[in-house]
Amino acid sequence: MAPGIERLAAPKVLEGAFAAYRLAQGKVTARVLGSLKPDGSTAEEVAKANGALLAVNGGFFFVKDNGVLHPTGLLIVGGAKQTGLKKCRACTGILFSDTKGLHIVRPAAFAYRKDIGSALQVGPMLVEAGRPLPFNADGPDAPRTAVCLSGEAIIVVVAIRPMTLHDLATLMLAKPEEGGFACNDALNLDGGSSSQLAAELPGNMERLGFSARVQNFIAFFPR
Repeated sequence: MAPGIERLAAPKVLEGAFAAYRLAQGKVTARVLGSLKPDGSTAEEVAKANGALLAVNGGFFFVKDNGVLHPTGLLIVGGAKQTGLKKCRACTGILFSDTKGLHIVRPAAFAYRKDIGSALQVGPMLVEAGRPLPFNADGPDAPRTAVCLSGEAIIVVVAIRPMTLHDLATLMLAKPEEGGFACNDALNLDGGSSSQLAAELPGNMERLGFSARVQNFIAFFPR
C-alpha cells in the first residue's frame, strides 16, 4: 500500500468486517496521539490533521461532567506525560515507542525515559512472549481493536464483527498459514463502539468501524 505497509487478508469468517495491516518498523514509526478537541475526535479526523498513513483508536477513557474526555491509565503524547500509571483490571499492558521502535510490556516492566515519545496503558494483554493469555472461550464478544509485534513488524487489526478475547488472542497468535498473524506480544485496545480505523494510503482510503469520538489514538507515519 505504501513503503513498509501491507494490507493483510481477513479470516473468512470476518470478511467485510475486518481489517489488518502489517507495518515494517524500519520504514514506519508509531505515535500515540491525543484527540483534536476536548470532547474527542475520530480516527479519520486525527489521521487527516496529522498526516498519518494509518490511525486506529487507542486506550480507555471516561467522560467528565463537563463533557471532556479523560484517559484511563498512562498516556504520553509527544514526550509529555498527560496521565500516570493506573491499577485497573484491564490495564495490563503498555504500548510505548522510543528511538528503536514500538514495544509492548507489562506495567511493572515500564520505566519512563527521555527517549520515550509515546506511551499508552490499556489491555488486556492477549499474547505474551509467544503464548496466549487465558480467556474464557465463551466470554463476551464485542468489536475489537488490537496491536501486536510480529518479528520486526507491527500488526494492527480492527474487527467490527464481534469477537471474544479468546478468539482474538487465538487469531493474533496463529501462524499465517493458519490464518493468523504470528504475534509474539499482542495487546487489546479499547473496543466496542470505539473501534475504528482510517487509512490514508495511495490508492486506499479505507474507513472501517464506528464514528464515536474517542480520546486517544495510535497512528503510523513514514520513518
